[in-house]
Order: sequence, then structure tokens, then C-alpha cells
Amino acid sequence: TVQAGVVHAGSYAAQLSSTGGQTLALQNLPGSSSTLCAQGWINVASQSTTMTLFGLRTQASGSTPAYQVAQVYLNSSGTIKVLNNVTKASYLGNTTVPPGGWHEVTFAVNETAGTMQVWLDGTAVQFSTSTGWNSVVGGQNLGTIPMSNFQLGDDSTSRTYTWYADDLIISTVQPGF
Repeated sequence: TVQAGVVHAGSYAAQLSSTGGQTLALQNLPGSSSTLCAQGWINVASQSTTMTLFGLRTQASGSTPAYQVAQVYLNSSGTIKVLNNVTKASYLGNTTVPPGGWHEVTFAVNETAGTMQVWLDGTAVQFSTSTGWNSVVGGQNLGTIPMSNFQLGDDSTSRTYTWYADDLIISTVQPGF
């Protein structure tokens, strides 16, 4: 739902609210890239289950179906996690997003380098990997089909949450902090 009640800046924000259904928006991008970065402001109003924030996807072409390459989400405790949807490997972060208030989330995926990174309010999130806590989840098989689609919200069912997103930017350039 596009609404004007809870916004980060400007007049309107997206409200994503679910009590068991899908709540998402998909946007095809004008081109494709093996490197994509999604950045936006989120405000978690309530949450009792896992909820996807951003997903970076391929776009269907010919007989090749679209698929989600990677996603950043919050587990039921509000802790940031990333998921490699190609191998189904997930990594728990060391940072929790508290409900109420706006937070900037940046999610960068590089298929060629096999990396996923997340920043919360400009600070790199550390993830638990096989080699310890790292700000870069590396060594990932993220596929070879360039990403050309952005997903905001969750395509799963049986989840309960309400959150807001505003000031979203999708880029092939990873921000420098």
C-alpha cells in the first residue's frame, strides 16, 4: 500500500503488512548487471515472523525462468540475515533492527565475485560464516544470469509483520561508507 501516514521523507511511503499472504512489489530494471545494490529506509512497526526486505532477481527470458539470486531479511527476532537463493545458504548477522524509527539498509550483491554485503545506517553488518564474523559473505555461487529485477517485500506466505519502506535506490554502483 502506498500511504502518507508514516514516511521517511517526502509525502508517500510503501506500507508492507501481512497476516499470512504475500506482500511485495517487483520492478524490472532497465538493464541487467552481475552487480546490484539496493538501498532504502525501513521502519519496522511490528513483526512476529521472518520478513524479507529486499530481493535481487533475474528476469525471465525465453525458456529461462526468473529466480531470486539473493535477499536480505529480518528473522523473527529482528536480526539481519542474508540468503543465497542459488545454494539456499543463509548467514546470520550481528545486528538487530529495532522496531519503530527509520533505518537505512544497503544490500550489495556481486555475482561474479560471489559476495553479499549489508550495511545498517552506514555501518557494515558482520555475518557468521565458516571462517568467523565477516562483513563480506564471500565464496558464494550466486549464479551466472545477470540480475535485472528488484523485489521489495516478501513473496512467502504464513508471515506476520507491518513495516514501511521509503526512498529506495537501485544501482550498479556499491556505495562507499
